Amino acid sequence: LGVSSSIAASSPAALDPGGSLPRIVFERPEDGIAAFFKPPGWEVDDDGKPPTGRRLSSFLQQSFPSSAVVRDGDHAFGMIHRLDLPSSGLILMGATYRGYYHLKWLLDIGRISREYVVLCHGWICPTLTEVDAPVHHISDKHAAQKTLTHQQRLGRSTVTEMGKPAQTFIRVLAHVRRGSWKLSLIICRIRTGRRHQIRTHLHHVGHPTVADGKYTRAQIFASDSRWCPRNFLH
Repeated sequence: LGVSSSIAASSPAALDPGGSLPRIVFERPEDGIAAFFKPPGWEVDDDGKPPTGRRLSSFLQQSFPSSAVVRDGDHAFGMIHRLDLPSSGLILMGATYRGYYHLKWLLDIGRISREYVVLCHGWICPTLTEVDAPVHHISDKHAAQKTLTHQQRLGRSTVTEMGKPAQTFIRVLAHVRRGSWKLSLIICRIRTGRRHQIRTHLHHVGHPTVADGKYTRAQIFASDSRWCPRNFLH
């Protein structure tokens, strides 16, 4: 199933970061699959927590009024992967249970590639092409939260041996300067999809994402926020 090539060919405006509302950019009704653009501020509300942004499930239910899977929280309302609240980009979804499980199968066997453009701190060496390190996310309801410091409780993921396998592939596009700051523009492709995986891996190797309030020091985040209004990962 040529999902990636079909989406790229049919949605030249899909990566427009200026859109304030989600929109369907690709649909194949006969297979029960679709893709939509997620603007910043909209949340993949598939984990049962109170939403902190606008619910993507509501948008999908309006867009697919006859679909059962987009009303099923146990199936992530049809969405097969996540994007963080401040990020923008494409999300694949199943409009039917058949389409949902088919896409999940393709994702699980590595047939679906996801690439993101990231601006991060420091000059990443071009020879750093892969971060292969397990990522662990402790949910707000987990008993282990009581053992963490306040900073560790801020909904962050971390690289630890107890984590799940996670691979991020990196391609450096450019090294740039902004005043005294050194920055790298990179492409990240993920084989797995752990929560905050790219942000966690870049923090782990010493190159946190620009304007990332969870994974950069407070003074760096404050400086970034003067010129970059949200996490530079799209």
